[in-house]
Amino acid sequence: INQIEARAVVKEAVKFMSQFPHLSLGICTMNKDQMDLINEEIDRERFRLKHVQDYIAQWEEKNDSLESFFVKNLETIQGDERDVMFISTLYGPETIGGKPHQRFGPINSSQGHRRLNVLFTRAKKNIVTFTSLNPTDILVNENKNKGVRMFRAWLEYSVTGVLNEYD
Repeated sequence: INQIEARAVVKEAVKFMSQFPHLSLGICTMNKDQMDLINEEIDRERFRLKHVQDYIAQWEEKNDSLESFFVKNLETIQGDERDVMFISTLYGPETIGGKPHQRFGPINSSQGHRRLNVLFTRAKKNIVTFTSLNPTDILVNENKNKGVRMFRAWLEYSVTGVLNEYD
């Protein structure tokens, strides 16, 4: 889990719910543990802040709850579109200034690039990426995995707005 990133995602989600109640929101993480952590934090805010409770309730009722607010992990995101998607990448160095491990969970699988492709097409209007990684933290020369290469290309795009080939 990445607690700092989870707090940042929840803080922005709470702000989003206040500023853009007319837009649907989904949050995707790279694993179930991060999903559970973010869900716990959202639940705390839901009981603490009326606008969060109202936002979630509104989207549970609207369109037969087809666009209700959710927090899901990469393996369970397929089929869910929202106006805006927040992505918590989770991965990063374990210590300040440290080098991140080159382990990227389901992204490392032979189908990792397909999972990412599904994720990146879930937003109708906007994607906001939360990460503790710099694109250069992902060592593609050492990793020929298509999913890992695509992940790095996404992070580069998130920083520069320029989409480079990943394969």
